[in-house]
Amino acid sequence: MENQRSDAYGWLYERCELHGTELWATGAALDHSTVPKGFHCYDLYTAKEPSEADACDIFIARNPVANPNAGAVLTAEPLPFHEKDAICLRGVHLFEDEYLQPLKAVTGEIEQAEAPRQEHSIQMQEL
Repeated sequence: MENQRSDAYGWLYERCELHGTELWATGAALDHSTVPKGFHCYDLYTAKEPSEADACDIFIARNPVANPNAGAVLTAEPLPFHEKDAICLRGVHLFEDEYLQPLKAVTGEIEQAEAPRQEHSIQMQEL
């Protein structure tokens, strides 16, 4: 049975990092069309029951899957799949001391994180 996808704005997100890339994860199956412009949305899936799965059993799918039973992640940059269809969450770092964030807060945080990089780039061009 396929999980019903829902509006990305209706959920809270947990910040995490995988191989140097910041991810915002939720346990909900997201309707990709509701994700804000500038974000990349990837389904999470597992062959196990999600409550029994650990990071080694959960995968980020390159393309939307029929049953995203473990949720979704959002990123500001596309993930490097290196010719693969999925990336394992092995090695994911969770920021467990941080609060879950609504999507509006996530979009603001990512925009703020991008601003210093853009300013630095502009300053370098002026030199």
